Amino acid sequence: MPGDLKPATPDRRFKFASKLVQVERGGYFFVDVPARISHAIGKRGPIPVSALVNGRAEFTASLSPAGGGRHLLRINARNQEIAEVKVGDSVRVQITVHSRPLKVDIPADLRTALLSEGVLEAFQGFAAGKQSHIIDWIDRAARAETRERRIRLTLETTHRRREKRRVREARTGSK
Repeated sequence: MPGDLKPATPDRRFKFASKLVQVERGGYFFVDVPARISHAIGKRGPIPVSALVNGRAEFTASLSPAGGGRHLLRINARNQEIAEVKVGDSVRVQITVHSRPLKVDIPADLRTALLSEGVLEAFQGFAAGKQSHIIDWIDRAARAETRERRIRLTLETTHRRREKRRVREARTGSK
C-alpha cells in the first residue's frame, strides 16, 4: 500500500570550521567534526561523505570514528594543497552525508584486474573514501609501468584484507 512506503531520505549537508591537525603517530592529517554534527548525523562508525574544503578541494571520504560518538575527517596532502591549508590553519568544511551508499567508478583496467583475481567484491567492501583514494593514487601515475605496479599493489592489499576478514569471520562465526 502507498501508506507503507517510506520516502527516500534526502542527502544532508553540514558546514563547520575546524583546525587542521596532524597526528604524531601515523602522520595523517584531519579536522575534528563538531560533536553537534556527529550527533545530528546519528550514526557511529565510518560514514561515507562528499567533502568540500575551503570551497576548493572536493573529494569523497569517510568520516572516521573518534570515540564518544564523534568523528574526524582526514584530509590528504593533495587536498590540503588544493585547499591551500597547512597544519594549524582554520579550515571551512562542507560535508554531504548521502542517503544512499556512495558508489565509486572503478577504472576498466583496475576492474578487470580485480575481477581476474576474484577480489572485486572485497575492493567494493572498502569504504567509498578508501576506494576513491586508491583510484586517485593509481590515476596519478605518470607512466604505464607505475600504473601497473600500483594496480598490483592494490590487488595484494585487497587479497590481504579479504583474508583477514575471512579469519575474523571464522573466529567469530559471523559475516
